[in-house]
Amino acid sequence: MKKRSVVFLISFLLYTAWACGSLLDKISVKPFPLLGQLPSNKVYCMYQDQEGVLWLGTTDGLCRYDGYGLHVFRSSPMYPTLLPHNDIREITETRDGKILIGTQKGMCAWDKRTNRFISFTDSLLTNYEIRSIVTDDEGYIWVGSYKKLVRLSPDLSEVKSYDSSLPVTSVNMVYKDEAGTVWAGFWQSGLYRYNRTTDRFERMPRLGLYDNPFRMLQDKQGRYWLSTWGEGLFRMEVDDKNAIHYVSESLSGENEDEVQNLKYAFCLFEDSHWGYLWMLGYYGLTIARIEDGHLVAIPSDKLATQTNNLFNRICADREGNIWISAAGDGAYQLIVNDSQISNYSLPVWQDKTGRLSPIVRGIFKNNAELFWINYDRIGLGWYTPGDNSLFFCRDLESTDDLGDLGDISTFFSPSSQKEEVWVGAKFAPKIYVFLTRGGVKLPTLKKVLDLKSIGAGVPLSIKEDSLGNIWVATDYGLVVCRTDRDKLAVIKVDIHDISSMEIDTRGAIWLGTHGHGLYRIVPEYRWGEVVKYTVMHFNAHNSTLLSDNIETLCSDVHRRKIWIGTTEGYVQAWDIATNKAKDYSPLFYSYINASIYDIITGKEGHIWVSTAKNVIEFSPDNEVIKSYAGLDDTGIHSFERNACFYYDGVYYYGRDGGITGFKGTSDLAGKAQAVDVDITDVRVSGKSILDGGFSEEGLLDI
Repeated sequence: MKKRSVVFLISFLLYTAWACGSLLDKISVKPFPLLGQLPSNKVYCMYQDQEGVLWLGTTDGLCRYDGYGLHVFRSSPMYPTLLPHNDIREITETRDGKILIGTQKGMCAWDKRTNRFISFTDSLLTNYEIRSIVTDDEGYIWVGSYKKLVRLSPDLSEVKSYDSSLPVTSVNMVYKDEAGTVWAGFWQSGLYRYNRTTDRFERMPRLGLYDNPFRMLQDKQGRYWLSTWGEGLFRMEVDDKNAIHYVSESLSGENEDEVQNLKYAFCLFEDSHWGYLWMLGYYGLTIARIEDGHLVAIPSDKLATQTNNLFNRICADREGNIWISAAGDGAYQLIVNDSQISNYSLPVWQDKTGRLSPIVRGIFKNNAELFWINYDRIGLGWYTPGDNSLFFCRDLESTDDLGDLGDISTFFSPSSQKEEVWVGAKFAPKIYVFLTRGGVKLPTLKKVLDLKSIGAGVPLSIKEDSLGNIWVATDYGLVVCRTDRDKLAVIKVDIHDISSMEIDTRGAIWLGTHGHGLYRIVPEYRWGEVVKYTVMHFNAHNSTLLSDNIETLCSDVHRRKIWIGTTEGYVQAWDIATNKAKDYSPLFYSYINASIYDIITGKEGHIWVSTAKNVIEFSPDNEVIKSYAGLDDTGIHSFERNACFYYDGVYYYGRDGGITGFKGTSDLAGKAQAVDVDITDVRVSGKSILDGGFSEEGLLDI
């Protein structure tokens, strides 16, 4: 089982995206995946440990989530002393990896090496609600409770109280800044700073009228922020002489709800993506960006519509995704979408079709504004995202019969005539040639190529060779159209069940088939016409092909190879110089367990492999893979074959519900890294090692 952080990226169903200002464009809101297994849906705190495991503190037990399953720890009649109390208030970690758990009545620790809980006997750690736990740079553990602040030694053996230099009252918070300085805030008793040299706390100047610092945060620029209980937000400045000054902060662009919310902010958080300040209060979430040291509110009301808006804490995982614990709904993960991914949900669709859902079965672009789309049950249509306009073939004013465009097999645009788009009918031996012109929303029909008249069949694929000749694979053989476009010629080849076609850098035509393997056709020309050709046939018996059931082909001009995807899920690269195929399938075993639908490539040289449920970006040079399956920002539900296209640096995929575009990523640079393997749990007769039960010899008692 691979070791991994608790991140659900990348496990990409579509959740609603929402906007917060010009930078905070898209965040996908994802409920905790195992909500039904939580002992209580009221999650108070969360923590991700050094191994990437996510710990959740609920009002009725402690939960350990490793990305595969959830394990619940709680005291019960069977395990009455497992936890001091089942209401978990705080979770953190020691430097040697022990999990520290603060509860409504005392604290304990979880030792990962022995899978046992460690109890504390000191009354300072057992009789009070634990409100804050911080591990400092020397490994000491500072514990703030309802009664006082104490310090635990790194080995958890000694407890020290600071009664002489601190007020004996409820501890609001303990905080460690970037320099390692420990700060403590006390209920209506002020802010204190720990002095390591004297081993004492120093009283800071009075804060506002009530002197009630509740939470503290140092942002990436080194600024300190203090929330209070009843007086709002303050910015704390530390001068060259280490003197403290407070500046009361207000939000520009705020409304009355945000004013009230910041008066009682009980959580401060800065995200790693934009450096925004996130503040939780009794009225929900307030987000602000920092400009010239001051705060400017960012609208976050749309997030409230996707959640219950009853939040407790905010934290970030190691990937920078934001987690918010909630009362009633467990927890939410806010996945920061890859800016390289764009979704087109076709909002105008239902206005045009009524109740039908847009299923895009084919897609093409020949300019920046217009999508050519094959819609399920509708056929040919055009969509312009800029003005959200949608037209169907039936909207064209044409004297020609366009009834055969109710389903499309292929799209194509000649390199020498970009304004032309060739559209192949899926169930008729016809190719419709359209013209697109700037400023005109709908294309015009230029001509119809009747393939039946020359003895050819239904068009399956259209490609162009380096000489400008256009080749059409049909269910009755090959058709070549000369560069002058005036003459169609049929190439008589006895090849059946053609599934795909490609043309390599040498001008050879490659045909993939269902059940018959791979064909290579090398034409010879005289005066621009094909005068003869040679055919080579490769299959699983006479070559290094793994299967005769070929679904898709892709010409890789960077490496002079033909990529092959099969019905069984094999991915191979055929070397056109040696006529041998290299098998890349083992690299994809973790991502593909179904038929390959399409393989395409673009200018950067990455290979994109898609299946019914997955999109994979692959760098053959270093064999690094990025899978987009399960990423919540893709909106991918299901694909049809040939429902993808590369245009101007973007890989577009048609899907149930619209279109998704990928710009690719530079993250595939470098070498693939070996992944450590951890065992996250072992069960014997239904009993987990996480429940303890070990004998002194380390054996599980059964």
